[in-house]
Amino acid sequence: MRLRVLLIDDEPGALEGMQLWIDWEGLGYEVCGMCSNGAEGLQMIEQLQPDVVLTDINMPVMNGLEMIKRWQEQGGRPVRFVILSGYSEFEYARKALRYNVTHYLLKPMDEEEAERELRSIYMELRQEAEQRRIRDAALWEQTLRVLQEAVVRPPVGMAEQQLLERLSSSRQEWQVCLVQTERSDYDWARERATERLGSQDGTYVLHMNAGQFVIVRGDSHASEQPGTAWHIINELAHEYADRPIQIARGGAVPSLSQLHHSYAEAREALRDTFYCPGAAGAIAYRRDGGAPILNQYDQTELINKLLSALMLLDTAAFHAAVEEAASLFRSQRVAPEIVKKVVIHLWYEMDDYVREHGPKEAELLLQEPEMPGAVESLLRLETCMERLLAWGEACIGLLLKEQKGKLQGTVQDINDYIKEHYREALTIKRLSEVFYLHPAYLGQLLIKKNGISFNELLHNLRIEEAEELLRIGKYTNSEVSELVGYTSYSQFLKQFEKRFHMSPNEYKNRN
Repeated sequence: MRLRVLLIDDEPGALEGMQLWIDWEGLGYEVCGMCSNGAEGLQMIEQLQPDVVLTDINMPVMNGLEMIKRWQEQGGRPVRFVILSGYSEFEYARKALRYNVTHYLLKPMDEEEAERELRSIYMELRQEAEQRRIRDAALWEQTLRVLQEAVVRPPVGMAEQQLLERLSSSRQEWQVCLVQTERSDYDWARERATERLGSQDGTYVLHMNAGQFVIVRGDSHASEQPGTAWHIINELAHEYADRPIQIARGGAVPSLSQLHHSYAEAREALRDTFYCPGAAGAIAYRRDGGAPILNQYDQTELINKLLSALMLLDTAAFHAAVEEAASLFRSQRVAPEIVKKVVIHLWYEMDDYVREHGPKEAELLLQEPEMPGAVESLLRLETCMERLLAWGEACIGLLLKEQKGKLQGTVQDINDYIKEHYREALTIKRLSEVFYLHPAYLGQLLIKKNGISFNELLHNLRIEEAEELLRIGKYTNSEVSELVGYTSYSQFLKQFEKRFHMSPNEYKNRN
């Protein structure tokens, strides 16, 4: 900390002596100017803005005390005055106390005494500066805290309302600019905004969450001229353009106590960008109307359809289901956060299914997914759907790999099981539970390997045994039907006639 000192004395020798005899730099000062009377001193205090003024009392044109009086009466910036006086001017020194001047030096000046006094002044001003810094920092933190709360809700406390009213009076209108970033870009984006806007009066950069901050800006009149806050914000948008960062403006409000309205509009505008495939990553975006955002959505049918396609290992069906979901989300304008949560839910459902039914190395092959952190991210609809599709294809690929390795042995085991249990109430659903396969996939697998469906195979086995039992002639037709697994004689009759083109009685008579 270096203090600026102005020297005033009508004796040139005294001025030169003060400048040369005192180690100003060693004491933490720099001499910013010198003059010879109080009238010049007033002008130089205004022009040079010194921290300390060392002045003689008895000078022509305007003496030192009159200069001090006038400076204090005109309400100038705080200055620490040190008066120089001789013993014969002690009454002047006493008068100076009325102007809160507590530092004085006797003439002729003693170098050691002067240095002690200047060190004392330096420590006083340093302590005052530190106290002022602490007070200013506390006031600034309080201002930011109150503004952060005012952004999201109306102020409730009297102290908060009074602070906002005092701040609001400096501008005609206020506006929120919402900046949404990925977490990895947040610190950089906010630092750039603070660097560029920190010197702008009536402009505040406020932290909202790990991916969002807002710029609160006040204007005496709308302006985007170079150097203004809005102009700088537009420049920031261009700086952000190579990163996934978006900027949205809310409407102007007359008072900071209404800031939450502007913020709500900015948030709504930002949500609209989810359905704007051609929009740039960093834009000053205003909502221009359109269909409202849907904040409720029943995801059950969509999830079932996509998981079914996964279990069937049907990539084409999965593609179709994703495209249908994207079209539905867009047509109904489902809230972006809901869409992302649906996609994340599907993501984890597929992950769990593959880890349970896929190859043993699935946990190594399944990398940490990108979607789980997407609720606060800037992903648009197309990107969400692309990631979901890619994830589904990866999962189906792993499941196919597992199925190919097991396929031959699995089909043989299934066929053996059917041959052993066909007399029971065997169904494709029961079979799928035994072998941990989706019923539809199991049915397609049996057709592919056996050339016939599960039901066809089941009926063939039952009718083949029925033929043997009828040839023996030991049982009635109904008994034969029950022994081979039919609970309905009419069903047995239908299947028998379908294969032999005759009834069980005709078959008996012929054989």
